[in-house]
Amino acid sequence: MTEKIRATATPRKRGRPARVSRDSIIDVALGIEHDQLSMQSVADKLGVDRSTINYHFSDRDELFSAVASSMFGKRFRGYAPPASPDWRDWVRSYANAVYEALINQPEFTNYVKLTLGSDSSAFRPVESLMEKLAESGFSTSDVAQMVAYISEVVHAAARNRVLVTSGGHPQEFELKKFLSEQTAESVPGIRKLIDLNPLGNQGHFEFVLAMLIAGLESLPRS
Repeated sequence: MTEKIRATATPRKRGRPARVSRDSIIDVALGIEHDQLSMQSVADKLGVDRSTINYHFSDRDELFSAVASSMFGKRFRGYAPPASPDWRDWVRSYANAVYEALINQPEFTNYVKLTLGSDSSAFRPVESLMEKLAESGFSTSDVAQMVAYISEVVHAAARNRVLVTSGGHPQEFELKKFLSEQTAESVPGIRKLIDLNPLGNQGHFEFVLAMLIAGLESLPRS
């Protein structure tokens, strides 16, 4: 009788995680190469059905955004603000750190939204920057606008940099197509722009940062 029960008992499945969470999915996804990352590849790694992944992430883009933000947060978590008392140095330091973190993960740059996650330490750099700006006399409203503006400018510059280094900016192709249909003497300014290739220039971000700070300097302070 005992032998019969043993023979008919359903064997326990092995390798299936006891619990799959959003964080555990992200952890597994971080270990998968970008060109192989998908809802199915993560499900296969975890030994679960794809519907389990869909329960936590509605689609591939949401998964990629979570992975990108996690990668960004990990790169940025060790950031330390400068010792300088000048708020401009804090803006430069913060902007450069964000820019470097973004261009060092080019496949995911477009997916980074916020450094969200269970670890609030990912927000410490921006918190400290906001505190510094407030201490420097900027109003609460202006500090909020400044941080949002810095983020917009740096993300745009990083995306352009990634596009240029990964094969060329779409706008460049459009301009070259346009020029090929024009006479050699026409639109000399545009031709010069193409030759100089500002977006592909290493110093372009420094120019962007200088313009950003010049604009912030024009804001009133108490």
